[in-house]
Amino acid sequence: MCHGDALVGGTSAKTIAVQVQRLDYGADMKLSARNQIPARVTGITQGEAIANVVLDAGGVRLVASVTVEAVRELGLKEGSEVTAVVKASDVMLVTSG
Repeated sequence: MCHGDALVGGTSAKTIAVQVQRLDYGADMKLSARNQIPARVTGITQGEAIANVVLDAGGVRLVASVTVEAVRELGLKEGSEVTAVVKASDVMLVTSG
């Protein structure tokens, strides 16, 4: 890759988890996924069992597919501040040129 080449990362909506607050690594719960991206919910489209949660991560659009039950339990709504969590093995990189 040369200086100035565009680099694009991608992943499937099924591989993005949503959490309501950033995890504290000093807490009892540990997380292997290191890609934690602060984001704001900009839309939610609910189906019968699955909801697509649209996120704005600093101008980058992400979509997470989660259960309708998870949306309800997390209290997600437009404007909610969340963290998108993605395992590194689920990220694809593409370069131009």
